[in-house]
Amino acid sequence: MKLIAFLIFAFLCIWGLDSSLVAGEDTIGIGEELNSSSNPLVSQGGNFTLGFFTLDNTNYSYFGIWYTNDDPARPVWVANPNTPILNNSGVLTIDGTGVLKMTNGGSTIVNIFDQVGSRNVSATLCDSVFGAFTLNWESQQLVIYRRGEVYWSSGLLRDQSFHFIPAWNAGSDMFHYNISYVSNNDERFIIFDAAHQNLPMWILTPNGQILDAANSRFIGPADFCYGYESDNGRANSLVPDCRGHNDRFEQRRGYFVGNSGSYDDNSSLSLSDCMERCWSDCTCLGFINNSNGTGCIIWSGNLVQREDNNPNSMIIYVLVRGNSSKGNRWWIWLIIAVAISLLMLLLCLFCYLRINRHRREGEEKKMATTVFT
Repeated sequence: MKLIAFLIFAFLCIWGLDSSLVAGEDTIGIGEELNSSSNPLVSQGGNFTLGFFTLDNTNYSYFGIWYTNDDPARPVWVANPNTPILNNSGVLTIDGTGVLKMTNGGSTIVNIFDQVGSRNVSATLCDSVFGAFTLNWESQQLVIYRRGEVYWSSGLLRDQSFHFIPAWNAGSDMFHYNISYVSNNDERFIIFDAAHQNLPMWILTPNGQILDAANSRFIGPADFCYGYESDNGRANSLVPDCRGHNDRFEQRRGYFVGNSGSYDDNSSLSLSDCMERCWSDCTCLGFINNSNGTGCIIWSGNLVQREDNNPNSMIIYVLVRGNSSKGNRWWIWLIIAVAISLLMLLLCLFCYLRINRHRREGEEKKMATTVFT
C-alpha cells in the first residue's frame, strides 16, 4: 500500500506541493481539480497516463493508471475496482492543506497525505473490495493467494528462472525477462524488464492465472487448481470423495438440457468461487459466471450437455471425468478382474493341452515298442 501511495504521489507531485506549482500535462496544483471531463495527466516521459476512464457500454467510471501508448488502455492500477463512480462524478484534487484526494459526491474515496517534515507517504483506499486472488512476492518466489490461502507458487528464483515456470528464460524471446528484487526490513518487491516488449504487463485473471498480456500466454498456472497437482506448484487441498485425479473443467460452447441452472447474483462471487462450489457439489456438472465476472449459474443433477459450435452460443465450464476418477473406478477393476480370469483360464487350458499331448505321445511310443517286439 505504501509503495502504491508513493508512486501516485510521485506521479502527481514530483515537483513539490506548494502554491507556486503550475499545473501542466504531468502535474496538478493545489486547489486544482481533475475530473472525467478533464484531460488526463501524462507522465513527463510519456509512458503513463493517470485519470478517469469508463468501461464500454456502462455509465460507470474508474480512476487509474494505464500505459499511454496502449491502444486498449488496459489499466495497470485502479483505485476503485469494486466501487465504480456513477455518471462521471469523480473528482481528483489537492486541497489547501496539501491533501491529495479523490471524491465522489463529497465522499472521499482516496486520501494521500504529505506528512509535515517527512517524505513518508501513506494512502487509504476506502470501501475497496479485493478479488479472489492476489499475487505476492515472498521468499524469492511468486505466490498466488486465493481468499487468503496459498493457491500456487512459482518455486524459488534461481539463475533468472523459476522452478515451476520452465518456459521462463528458456531461450525463447517470448518469455525472456531480466529480473531483480529488493528485500529488506522495510520492503519486498520484484522488478522485471521484458525483452522485445514496449509495454510489459502481467494480468492476474479471475481464475488465478498470470497472463503475459503482450504475448497472450500464461506464465503461471494454466488452469484451475484442483487440489491434487502439487508437483507443478499448485497447493494441495482436500479433494471431495466424488472427485478423482484428472477430473477437470473444460470450456465448451453449448447448453444443458432439462434445467436452467441455479443462479446466485452475489457480486462478491468470482469465477473461481463458482468453480469451487461446483467442484465441492458431487451433483454439479457445470457452471458459468456473468459477463461482468460476478455471480454464478450452476447446473446439477441428471442433465445432458449439448454442444453448440455457433460462435454466439454460451461458453460454459463442463466437468470432464478423468480415467482415474473415483466414480468410474468400478469398471476399471471389473476389466482387470475379467482380464486376469481369462489369462488364468488360457494358462490352465495351455497346461491341460500340453499334458494331454505328452500323455498321447507316451502311449504311442509304448504301442510302437509292443508291435516291434
